[in-house]
Amino acid sequence: MKNKNIFKKIGGEFFIGILEFLGTTFESKISFGVFLIITGGGILLSPITQGIDLTIQYILGSILIVFALFLFIWRIEEIKNEKNQNK
Repeated sequence: MKNKNIFKKIGGEFFIGILEFLGTTFESKISFGVFLIITGGGILLSPITQGIDLTIQYILGSILIVFALFLFIWRIEEIKNEKNQNK
């Protein structure tokens, strides 16, 4: 039951993060993570461009996505700590 509440809060923050991304303000880790996932996915899935090696393109996209996942995990840990302190 505790995990359900954490996922509910993260899901709400993820939705707000998408709205913040559309408004181009990054006020939370989740909204910046959404931005990095969209940017990293775009770089990974984009066609080969002139002058950029495909390997570099994959590495850059992967780094952005991994950093976004790190931000999500960091925020989940913060929420868990907040819940433990409130008890």
